Amino acid sequence: MNESFAIPKIKKNGVFSSLSRGDFSLHNIHFSNYKFKNIKISNSLFNQVRFEKCIFENVEFVDCELSTVSFNDCTFDRINFLNLIVTEIDFNESKINNVFGRRGFFEELQLNNVELNNLKIKESSLFSTSFVNSLLQKSSFIQNDIKHSSIVESRLLELTYENNSFKIRIVANSECNQNAFYLGNAEDFVFFNCQLDKLTLKGLDVNRISFHQSYINNSEFYKLKFNHGNFVEAKIDNSKYEYVAFNNSQLTDAKIYHSKYYQCVFNIASFNRAVIKNTDFSKSEFYKADYRGASLTSSSLIKTKQSNVKTHGAKLDFTDRSLISSDPLLGSIEKWYNSHQVGPRDKNLEFPVFPSGVSRYGI
Repeated sequence: MNESFAIPKIKKNGVFSSLSRGDFSLHNIHFSNYKFKNIKISNSLFNQVRFEKCIFENVEFVDCELSTVSFNDCTFDRINFLNLIVTEIDFNESKINNVFGRRGFFEELQLNNVELNNLKIKESSLFSTSFVNSLLQKSSFIQNDIKHSSIVESRLLELTYENNSFKIRIVANSECNQNAFYLGNAEDFVFFNCQLDKLTLKGLDVNRISFHQSYINNSEFYKLKFNHGNFVEAKIDNSKYEYVAFNNSQLTDAKIYHSKYYQCVFNIASFNRAVIKNTDFSKSEFYKADYRGASLTSSSLIKTKQSNVKTHGAKLDFTDRSLISSDPLLGSIEKWYNSHQVGPRDKNLEFPVFPSGVSRYGI
């Protein structure tokens, strides 16, 4: 019989406890309603193994490999690993608590409807991980290489990341509370339609970061370099940015309230149609910034440095009137529309009339 179609061995309703085993392999086995307690496993291989409704307590893996393994409706507590290789593994409707591990390699890791609490993962590699409709809280990740991770419709609470390297990390439709990122680097770091409370980013070098349609509240950004930052349609409230470089950043249609940007540099930044209220930009610098159609009536730019900026159609604070300049082309278009009275003539229409000219497009 072809081994890939072999019927798995089924083991039910058993207990393994107080064991130390090494140099063995398990292949094509299904464990159901088993309990594994006080066990140390070393130099061993698990291949095509399925665990269902199993309990793991105080289990340690050293120099082991798990390939094509699934855990369904399982519970884990006090799990340790060292030099663990994991490929094509999935967790479904499981609870995982108190995990400590170093030098792990994880590839094709799938987690669905999983609760994880108090994880501490160090010096590991995580490639192609998927986290869906799950909870991760009170955990830390230190000096890891994390690539191609996807987090969707999940909750990330009280997490700390120190000196990690990220590449293509996407978080969508999720809640993030008290997530802190210190040092390290990131490429294609994406939050889409997320609720971000007390987010902290310090000393991170980021190439392409996005907060599209996300809400950033009571957050802190310090000594960062953002290349190609996307804040389109984001809402930023009561947040602080210090010594942050925004290079080629988009803040189109963003809403920024009660925030502070201190000694930040905006190099080629678009604020088109952004609404900015009660925000302090003291000692910040703006080069080739585009404020067309933006509203900054209660956020003064008087203590900033401005160079080669566009302000046509912008509503600025009264102290910033010296920055107002008309774009010759847009100005001539507006004059033409005004002189020719293009648009509806009936003023008694039951629906609102859109403004004519370029102003109807908010520029």
